[in-house]
Order: sequence, then structure tokens, then C-alpha cells
Amino acid sequence: MSSTIQKQLEEVEKNIIQGNFLYCFEIIEKNIKQKNISKEDQYKFLALKTFILNQYGEYQEALEITEKVFTDKTVKENLELYLDILNENVLSLAFLGKIQEALTKFDIIDEILTNSKIKEKVIYKQKALFNRAKWWFHFTLGDREKFIHHAHEFNNYSIKYGNKFHIATSYNILAFIYSDDVPNLELCKEYLDSSYEIIKEIGNKFELTRYHLWYGVYCFAKYEYNLALESFQKGIDLALENKYNLQLPILYLYKGAIHRRLLELDKALDLTTKSLKFPTTISWQIYPTSSIGYIYHLKGELSLALDYYKKSLKKCQEINEKRHRSYLLTNIVELCLELDDTEKANEYLNELDEFNKTIQNDITYEHFTLAKALVLKASNQIRDLSKAADLLEELLKQEEIRNPLEITFNLITINLKELQLSPNEVNLGKVNNQINNLQEMAERQHYTFLRIEIFQLKSQLALIESDAEKALEYLMTAKTLASEKGSTLQVENIVLEIEQLNKQLDMWKQLQAKSSPLTETIKQITLDKTINRISKETIIEERDENT
Repeated sequence: MSSTIQKQLEEVEKNIIQGNFLYCFEIIEKNIKQKNISKEDQYKFLALKTFILNQYGEYQEALEITEKVFTDKTVKENLELYLDILNENVLSLAFLGKIQEALTKFDIIDEILTNSKIKEKVIYKQKALFNRAKWWFHFTLGDREKFIHHAHEFNNYSIKYGNKFHIATSYNILAFIYSDDVPNLELCKEYLDSSYEIIKEIGNKFELTRYHLWYGVYCFAKYEYNLALESFQKGIDLALENKYNLQLPILYLYKGAIHRRLLELDKALDLTTKSLKFPTTISWQIYPTSSIGYIYHLKGELSLALDYYKKSLKKCQEINEKRHRSYLLTNIVELCLELDDTEKANEYLNELDEFNKTIQNDITYEHFTLAKALVLKASNQIRDLSKAADLLEELLKQEEIRNPLEITFNLITINLKELQLSPNEVNLGKVNNQINNLQEMAERQHYTFLRIEIFQLKSQLALIESDAEKALEYLMTAKTLASEKGSTLQVENIVLEIEQLNKQLDMWKQLQAKSSPLTETIKQITLDKTINRISKETIIEERDENT
């Protein structure tokens, strides 16, 4: 290798660490076109090119290059170069969802790393790259325990290898993993801080873009929506400026999720649809497609919602994805019930049952049990309502559940049905206690939007007891919270409720003066309407965010 070529390779490696990918492409293309360049040197440049292509989301092009060169005798004679190209090849396969081909390549790499005499520094580098591909492979399949293990191994070997780009990448990946793990949310922040320190040191804009993405997700998880939107926008600006197309769909998806949470559904739909327009992995396509379905679900366009849920489910089935499928099946069961298609709801429930028996993990079991309770609840038969309540109460006894708010809420709706069927003080007291428990959970999680809805629901329950003043007080509290959060739609709805209640004050005072029984007062309120709104605006959202 000439000293000039060596310097050019070092220049590319240095600029990769800094995230200057477009400049790297210029150097690579200039050198591989030289007439006197050796095959080995040409392949070294191509190995670096495929690394960058995988960072850009151009997986098919990276795959085609690696497939073309890794069988060449020149490559096989240089074990480090061979491993460089194999690791980029298997990463492309994992991104593209080519599961069996990826498994074969993983076995080849593992055998080489286990049985070959390789310098320690090279081993660390190749094991870092190997685990980088492995974590994504298992994330694609939804094998949580395995992808967490390999993400930590990627981090460990990156530190041993000493490549600061990979170290920053691995910290960002770990931050992503723990961003949806509420008990370990501060661990996410620790990884983000570690990543940011390295990013500042090396000046890598690519990883800075990724940092803004996962810092935004961290803020989202803490319900700090303005900070999250600000961070996502910083990431989008950097990605557009530097053509980091790999990050853009994820940034648009999460930014859309915040607008969805704020009930700005048209804006959410626009951003989420935009996230599908960029090259991305086959597994990541599952999420925006599912999210679009959820937005249509919120908008009440149920047929469109079902279409998108089914598209997302089909992608899960194509690659045998395990992480998101039970969530989708639960949503589809619920949607079929809303469409009064009990037969279809039971078909999807049976599919979820079989999936649960195959996977046997806590998340899938929770989704199946919840879906089963929803089907039972929909029958409105006393016996089925009782069975549904038993299932939900059993779930709430579990040490770790993903969606306690949703489970508690559905238990409340069952007891509200019992209250409507049999209005008495015992049932009313049970419902009030459960709503107070739900309120405590919402407050602990800073779940302001659910807190607002709970105050609206409590105002309805106060009216059952003919206490219009207490009902008005709850509505005013809800309005104050909604105003503080800038939720225009919620404020408008609450103002309408206040106006309606003020018009009916005389009626409620008369009912109170007559000590009217619950059987009479319960006819005057709209519990079902309130419950349906809460379910659509907040409760399903928890299931979505935790999946």
C-alpha cells in the first residue's frame, strides 16, 4: 500500500468518526477510480463505503457491494478486511429483514472470531461490529432479552476497541432501549449524557442527530412535550442539512406522536405519513404504518384504521416480529368490537391466544388477557362482565405490568356498567375509589391529559349524587390544567360542559332538594360518552407508547 493511499484511508476513517459522510464519499469515489489502485486497497475503501451506506439507510446498495466483494480471494486473504465486509453485509441483511441469510452470516463470523488467531485490538473491533448487527437483528424480531444483551456487548467492546464513534453510537442505542422503560428512565438519561460528552469531543453531527432524537423521546416519556418537540426539530434540521436520511423517518414519527398526544391529529398524520417516505428498515416500517392506523382510530375513521393496522400486522408476520404484534392484535380486537363485528374480534383474539402460547412473555400475556377482557366486556352480560373484571384484577396483581392505567381504566368501565345496571351506593363507592386510584397513578406519571379527563369523569359522578357545585369545581380544575398544557381542544370541550351544567343548575338543585335516588340522577348524565372519549384520547395511547 502506498503512503498516499494509507493517508487517504486514514482521512476517511477520521471523517467517519466526525460524521462527515459526504466528504468521505468524495474521497472514496476518487480513490477507487484510480487505475493503479490494488484490489485490496479498493476493497478497503469499499468496506468504508458500505459502513457509511448502512448509516445512511442505503442497505440494498451496501448489501450488493458486500455480496460482490467478500467472496473474492483477495478479501479472504486479509482476515480483518474480510470481517469488516462480512459485518457490514450481515448488518444490511438484518436491516432488510433477510433473517435466514443473516443467521448464516452470523454463524460464519462467530466461527472466525472464536477459532482464528487475531490481534486483540482487531477482535475488539470485530466483536463490537458483530454485536452492533446482532442487537438490531434481535430488535427486529422483538427478542427483548437478546437485543438488550447485544446492545450492552456492543457498548463493552466499543469501549475496549476505543472507537469513539462506536462508543457514542452504543450509548445512544442503550438510551433508546431504556427510553420506554419507565422504572429505568433515568438510566436512559445517563446513557444520553455519556453519549453527549463523546459527541462534543469528536464533533460528530450524525450521532448528535441521533442524540437529539433519543433525548426527545426521553422528554416525551417524562411528558415534557415542548422540550421533546424542540429536540426533535434540532435533529430534523441536522438530518436535512447533512442528508442523514436514516434518522429522518424516526424523528418525524416521534414528532407526530407528540402532536397525536396533543390531539392535533391532522398534523400528526402529516408527520407520520412523511416518515414513510424515507429509506428505512423493514421492521421500522411496522411502526409508522401502525401509528397511522392509530391516528385514524382516534379520528373515528375506523375502516381506514383497520386497514393500516392490518398492513402493519402483515409486516410483523412477514419477518416473524414479536415485539409489536400483540399490541396490534389487541388494537384490532378492540376496533372490531367498536365496529360491532364480534365474530372478527374473536378471530383475532384466537390469533392473539396462539401467539401468546408461542411467545410466552409477560407483555404478550398482558395484551392477550386485556383483549379477552375487552371481548367479554362488550357482551354487556352480567356473567361476562364479572369474568372480565376478574381477569383485569388478576393482571393488576402482577408485579410488573406495562399498562396499569389502561387495565385500571377498563376495570372502572366494567364497574360503571354495573353501576348503570344497578345504581346503588355500594357500586358508586367502588367506582369512586377506583377513579381515585387511577388519578393517583396519573399524577405519579405526570399524565396531565388523563388527569384532565378524570376530573371531567368525576364531575359526572358528582352529578349522580346531585352535587352540581362539586361537579362544577371539578370541571374548573380540568379547564385550568388543560389551559396550562395548551390543549385547545380539551379546553373547548370543558367550556361546553361548564356552559351546559350552568344551564342545568336549577334542575340539579331541585334533584338535590328532593334527595332524588341514584336511579333517577344517573339518567341525566352521559357516562358512556365520557368513557369513550377517555379511552380514545388517553388510554390506548399508553398501550401505544409502551410498545
